[in-house]
Amino acid sequence: QEDEQAREEFEEMKSTMDIMGSLKDREVQSPTFTFQNPSNVISVSSRKGWNAYLAVAASVALLMIAGYLTGFNLTTTNGDLQVSFDSSSESFTQDEVKKMIADAINQHDQHIDERLSVSANSVKQYIDNQADQIESQLVRSVSDGGFEQEKEEYLSLLKQMLENSELAQKKYTDQVLTDFAIFLDIQRQNDLNVIQTRFDNLRDDAELNLMQTNQLLSNLMYENENANQY
Repeated sequence: QEDEQAREEFEEMKSTMDIMGSLKDREVQSPTFTFQNPSNVISVSSRKGWNAYLAVAASVALLMIAGYLTGFNLTTTNGDLQVSFDSSSESFTQDEVKKMIADAINQHDQHIDERLSVSANSVKQYIDNQADQIESQLVRSVSDGGFEQEKEEYLSLLKQMLENSELAQKKYTDQVLTDFAIFLDIQRQNDLNVIQTRFDNLRDDAELNLMQTNQLLSNLMYENENANQY
């Protein structure tokens, strides 16, 4: 309770015990073999060492048999390790290996060139066949009168497109004119409202001036009457 480190170790041990306690026990599996005579049973512990030696010996024997059958050969020359599977095989120098690699690359390039040539010829033949078919179809269409029919259909379609375009332009023009007329009407109404407002202001100013004039005249008349009395 007083040592922090000891308390942390105790908590770790508790978590480990909880984890180990959650593991389930496995049942012991019975051996798949039986012995008819129990007296011939040999202890497994006494055979462990012999089993390892027998396994190593069997592996070595297997490798020796495989090497004999395949002609395995391991030699060292000038610090180079050479491995071969045929006793009659000869070693190659570096120049010979380079020459063999160059020959293989040349053969591969020749094979690719041949395949490209064949592919190019096939493509050219296909294009020529397609061109011949198209040309024959055109000739057949012209000879059968199909060209004239297609021409009439094209002209009819072109005429219809022009009519539709003209109708669309007319609708657009009418819409523009209508919008412009509405805009002019709104602008005229706004101008009339402004003019009416100005007239109202002028009328108010005139009435105010008239009232002021009447007030001045009344004052003058009152002063004149007072002067006559005295």
